[in-house]
Amino acid sequence: MGKQRKLVEHPDSADIAAALAKATAGAFRGTVYRSAEPLYARRAKILTGRGSAKHGGRWNPFGVATVYGSTTPETAMAESVAHLRRYGFDPADAFPRVFVAVELKLSAVIDLTNAATRRKLGISLTTIHNENWRKENARGHETRTQAIGRLSAAAGFEGLIVPACDGGKNVNWFPTHLRHGSTAKLSR
Repeated sequence: MGKQRKLVEHPDSADIAAALAKATAGAFRGTVYRSAEPLYARRAKILTGRGSAKHGGRWNPFGVATVYGSTTPETAMAESVAHLRRYGFDPADAFPRVFVAVELKLSAVIDLTNAATRRKLGISLTTIHNENWRKENARGHETRTQAIGRLSAAAGFEGLIVPACDGGKNVNWFPTHLRHGSTAKLSR
C-alpha cells in the first residue's frame, strides 16, 4: 500500500488539464493546522510533503509532494479521525497526535469549495468525500481527486482549497511548486 509505484492516469486527465488551463487561481493567506503522528511531526519534515509523495493521498498520487492542512484545528482533528474510521481503525489509535499551526501565504490556488470550479473540473462533493483512493491505487489506478492534484501541480498551481469531511475547508499545497513570495512557515 505504501510502496511507490506508477499508477494508470485517470481516463479524464486530458479534460481535467484543459479545464485547469482555463482556471482562475486565487490567493490564500492564513493559518492552517496539521495533525500528525509524533513519528512524522519533526520540524524538518512536517512541511516537506515527502510522506504523501511516498504513500499518495486523496489529492496526490505517488511522487507528488503535497502537504495537507485544515483551516481550523477542529477540522484537522475531524480529518484525522475520519481517515481512521474510513479504513476500519479505532479512532483511539489516532493518539497521541501533534498539532502544528502553519502560516501560509499562497498566490495561486484552485478553490474546489466553489461549486462552479468543481463543475468545470467535473467533480462532485460526493466524489470528493467518497472516492476510495487507497482501493483504486491498490488496483493501479489514479483517482479523479489525485488527477486534479497532479495536474494542478503540473500546471504551476501552488495548491488546492478543498471541502473537508466536517463541512470545513482544507488547504493542500505543493511545497516544491511555491512561487516567488509564497511561504509556508510553522507558527511560533
